[in-house]
Amino acid sequence: MSWMMACLSLAIAMPEPSLQEAKAFVESLAKADRSEKCKNCPEWKAPTEPQKLLVFMSFSVPMASWIDWSKELEKQGGVFVLGGLPKNSFQLFAQKVMDLRNSGVNAPVIIDPEAFQMYSIDRVPTVILREDGKYHKLAGNLSLEAVLRRFQER
Repeated sequence: MSWMMACLSLAIAMPEPSLQEAKAFVESLAKADRSEKCKNCPEWKAPTEPQKLLVFMSFSVPMASWIDWSKELEKQGGVFVLGGLPKNSFQLFAQKVMDLRNSGVNAPVIIDPEAFQMYSIDRVPTVILREDGKYHKLAGNLSLEAVLRRFQER
């Protein structure tokens, strides 16, 4: 079992942690030995600059849509953005991310409630493409290719 799988398995089996316990858990992940790779986890490197392509999602979106979007995000580069923890639970979040990974969703998933506010996201999926200090925004369950084509037409 990889270090990440062990950590997530531990998190899933634990009762909901206090804020102090959650911080300690995150710090332990940061210090963990990552020499053993997770077989189902994509290689992830911290971006050196802000992501240009963001797909705002929710766990209420059907799995088939997550899978389709993920395939396209993996080719184009970009991340899924969630507005917060489901039911305010780290345990449920870990389980949902594991379900995504086990279903073939390999694009990065981040939680950024401030981005939801900054871009006035009120429905999902919504795509934001940032470039040259501006951004394009389009909501709807279209293909990423179709969304990017519409952005080019503007």
